[in-house]
Amino acid sequence: METYDVEFQRGLVAALWASPAKLANVGKDLPPAFFSEELVAGVYTCLLDHFNKYRVLPDLGAISEELKEYVQRGRKWGEYLEEARNIHSRIKGDHTYYLSKATDFVRKAALEEALYDSRGLIEQGKLDDVASRMQKAFRVGSVGEDQYYDLLGSLDERVKQYEEGDKEDRAKRITCGIGPIDDAIRGGFGPGELAIVLVLAKSGKSTTLVNFGANALLAGKGVLHISLENNRRIVAERYDTRLFGKPVGLLYGGKSEAFKSAMKTLREKLTKSLEIMYFPNGTLTLPQLSTVIAGAKNPDLVIIDFADYMRMPGDGDLRHKLSDLYKGVRQIAVEHQVPILTASQANRPAFDRKIVGMENFAECFEKAGIM
Repeated sequence: METYDVEFQRGLVAALWASPAKLANVGKDLPPAFFSEELVAGVYTCLLDHFNKYRVLPDLGAISEELKEYVQRGRKWGEYLEEARNIHSRIKGDHTYYLSKATDFVRKAALEEALYDSRGLIEQGKLDDVASRMQKAFRVGSVGEDQYYDLLGSLDERVKQYEEGDKEDRAKRITCGIGPIDDAIRGGFGPGELAIVLVLAKSGKSTTLVNFGANALLAGKGVLHISLENNRRIVAERYDTRLFGKPVGLLYGGKSEAFKSAMKTLREKLTKSLEIMYFPNGTLTLPQLSTVIAGAKNPDLVIIDFADYMRMPGDGDLRHKLSDLYKGVRQIAVEHQVPILTASQANRPAFDRKIVGMENFAECFEKAGIM
């Protein structure tokens, strides 16, 4: 294990003591053995244990008292107390360098462990699990400061949140093109959100998704439409029908020049692109979905027609596999900070209802809680 001098170790503990987000994120992967200086390791262990128990950073008084339980043989409590005071005096400094080195350390350790585990997965032919394992390792140490929100922290910030935050939030959202629905979801589909359209069987799930995609396109947003049911030609024809307002037969009608002219006019009207991808039913995996989104032209909205047709991860019955699948899709939406829209089929009792509700999700009710 790489070692650092005592001054660096003190600076790192001070950096973690100053930030609950960093302590929570780095601390879970940074073992006390990282600190070769016994007194510093004792203060760090005491600090981490206190935070894991109470979920708040301790003040110097609390640490001083609790350190009595961490005194090693041949040492005195006063030595630990002096070390804690020394470290605490550095809390207000610039911690960028220390946190960067600590993040590199825990990430390197996670990658080494992932590489070791991946050898067995490769031998078993579980290549998708290898990709997931490596992606998880790369995420180690990447939690941002903004994951901790102090409700009573800054009154001025809270006031500003209500005065300006709603406008800023709405500006980032993607309209679905239907006023009452947009109003109900704060202006549209937001970054990192998973939206599921619940529709009866053979009642236009694909058509609904195309309509939402076209509305976003006309609003100046980029759309990535991933179809797991219809090929690219069929999806493109449905977009043509929606965007031009007439069936493909009437739109084209054997007049190629007229069609080219109409397409040129549409292209000049739109400010962003529509990309269509097709994967056969049951072939698209969660790692592939993340890769496809990363390789697209910076989409503002991702549509999956339908997520149920993706290759399901894990083992177990259909309900649990669907739950894991949708949790994975939601996580990808968060990682790429893009809304993902899909559709799901309603169950049989929904045919007798005028309003279809969350209880009508077919196969897996947990989808309602994952959105």
